[in-house]
Amino acid sequence: MDTSILLAELTSRLPGHEIAVPGADESVASFRSAHPDIGDLRIVDDGDEYTVYIGDITHCHFGVNDELASIQAAQQQAAVDVVNYVEALLNDQIEFYGGGTYGGSRLRTDTSRSWLSRMLLGRKTYVWSGPL
Repeated sequence: MDTSILLAELTSRLPGHEIAVPGADESVASFRSAHPDIGDLRIVDDGDEYTVYIGDITHCHFGVNDELASIQAAQQQAAVDVVNYVEALLNDQIEFYGGGTYGGSRLRTDTSRSWLSRMLLGRKTYVWSGPL
């Protein structure tokens, strides 16, 4: 993946957020945690997709759409998808839950998670600013 596309999209769409770029790990970019229970948000380039890690709670994959006309267009769309997700996450519009190797996220609604979801993926539900 051309990470410069993602970094340009992040900096243009999220100017008020401090974005840390490559450090000791494989992250393309990261955001410092808003709450100690959550952990940092990290974006990793896995070669054919980006993975967004939300601390040790859960992660989400964003791949390229091979049906687009060019590799450049596909990588641009993947970058936009990542930034749309991160922007919603940082604005507490996405709730997430899990335990590292399992978990999930969804847009926040007035509906609570089901008992099955809580049983399988853990009782705690979070938004970026902290536990709900």
